[in-house]
Amino acid sequence: MPVSLSISLTELEKLRNAILETGLKRTNPKSEYELLRIEDRDISIIVYKSGKVVHNDTDASRRVIDKILERERDYDLLLGSDEVGKGEWYGPLVVVCAAITPPDILRLRKIGVKDSKLLARAQIERLASEIIGKGTIYRDVTLMPETYNKMYAEFQREQKSLNDMMAWSHATAINSTLAYVSPG
Repeated sequence: MPVSLSISLTELEKLRNAILETGLKRTNPKSEYELLRIEDRDISIIVYKSGKVVHNDTDASRRVIDKILERERDYDLLLGSDEVGKGEWYGPLVVVCAAITPPDILRLRKIGVKDSKLLARAQIERLASEIIGKGTIYRDVTLMPETYNKMYAEFQREQKSLNDMMAWSHATAINSTLAYVSPG
């Protein structure tokens, strides 16, 4: 099964160097969108002009990909939050904050994590089970419609907007995640 990820220009340069160092066999691109194609024994890697890389999921291909991927070194933990749903009628507003380490970033890139708008539902479900199953740290704030509507009315009485309520939801999820990763 092919695996895809996006690489930076620095990583592309590392891939070119890896090809030169190891003598991997390059073949001609098969479309105008391809920048580079490697077909060598059990290694198959295609680099597209967009920066997307597709490779077969073999040990040999994974070793090449591992060699080129940039390692984050500027921090110990990265937090990110996002929301889904509106909360007022059809379902809850859910805000999730996740905390990941530099090795987590590499793992997530390798399994194909990217903007969910670019993924099919089946891919999202597969990735969710892989992410949660690997111990990714996350906390959520879930506001069911009744709670959402009451809170929104309170925010309005305080002359605050929906953006203020969203900021509160994100801040609450972030603070909960921070409290979990650095208790005390």
